[in-house]
Amino acid sequence: MIPMFSMESAISPTGDTDVMMAVVLSLLGLCMEITAFNKVHDWTLRWLRKKSGGTKRTIAITAYPLDRTRTVISMVWGGIFTLFGLTVLIPVFRWFGIVWTLLAGAITGLAVWQFFVKKYPVSRGEQDDVLRQLDLLEDLRAAGLIDDREYWERRQKILEEL
Repeated sequence: MIPMFSMESAISPTGDTDVMMAVVLSLLGLCMEITAFNKVHDWTLRWLRKKSGGTKRTIAITAYPLDRTRTVISMVWGGIFTLFGLTVLIPVFRWFGIVWTLLAGAITGLAVWQFFVKKYPVSRGEQDDVLRQLDLLEDLRAAGLIDDREYWERRQKILEEL
């Protein structure tokens, strides 16, 4: 007799179809959770950019670089997904709800870590402003309008603001 191998026997050697269905539905649900989270995150970011007068070009850029606004949006939506998992999904779907809530909690935890711990790179606009200020300061020193001591003090002050 040839032994049969199926997904069902790999998940539950006793052949319990409830276990297999729970695993398959959990995987499908988690894919839906990630997709839904990304959609609401991007929708919120585009809405905020439109409200703040962003152009089409700035609205289209939604992936990188990370900034504090994106992190706050991730914290809010991750918290909503976690609460949804705790209040609705765990009582109704048990294991699927637990996995959903753990994933949403991980998303929220990552956003909290990014907000409070991670150092964000200086944005391109801020970098250009700093370079312009340093160039202006160099021009003032070259023209003799400020002395070396004042040049280095102002330069240090500009760099500390980064």
